[in-house]
Amino acid sequence: MSQHRPTTASRQTIAALAVPPRLERLGPLGGRYVHALRLIALHERVGRDPVPELAVKLGGVEIAAKALMLAQVIAAS
Repeated sequence: MSQHRPTTASRQTIAALAVPPRLERLGPLGGRYVHALRLIALHERVGRDPVPELAVKLGGVEIAAKALMLAQVIAAS
């Protein structure tokens, strides 16, 4: 049975993935979604519903509910 040894390139790729990109490099949609994820995490910690604040920040209840659903699906997988 052979053992897998990571190459220098794969180590560099993994190291690069460990560094989160700057928020402004994600563009407006990516930045808004990261902000939404942070709000969801904060509200979950304190046991509150994030949808009202998300609706204000994202511009509507439907968008807020979709962001919350997507975050829940990501967390479940």
